[in-house]
Amino acid sequence: MADDFEDTDSTDSGLEKDWSQLERKCYNSGYREGRSFGNEESIQKGFDAGYKIGFGVSEIFHKARGQLAVKHHLQSNESEYEEKSAHLMQSEENVLKFIKNNWNEKNHSETTALEWIKMAGEKNPLDGL
Repeated sequence: MADDFEDTDSTDSGLEKDWSQLERKCYNSGYREGRSFGNEESIQKGFDAGYKIGFGVSEIFHKARGQLAVKHHLQSNESEYEEKSAHLMQSEENVLKFIKNNWNEKNHSETTALEWIKMAGEKNPLDGL
């Protein structure tokens, strides 16, 4: 009978050890999942804000290219069209690179596309067409 009690004590300590390991695994797993979820949410917010700004900038430049194309169609001045079109494409590229290099969600989440264009040192592409 004494042996039966000794087995119970060793079984209990084994269960406690198993329980501790399981508890540690659950804690670590929960921590990793929570951190991963937080990272995904933060990344998604940054992506959404960056997409909104990038889309806004591109929309402005596309409108300017559309207006330039209509003007070209009506006036048929090929060299002026080519020059202005190339300038618009270069300006858009400059602005998007500027945004990429200077983006900070905390400081720029409410900055408009036109403000980004000006901060990049470019003029509003819709002006003067």
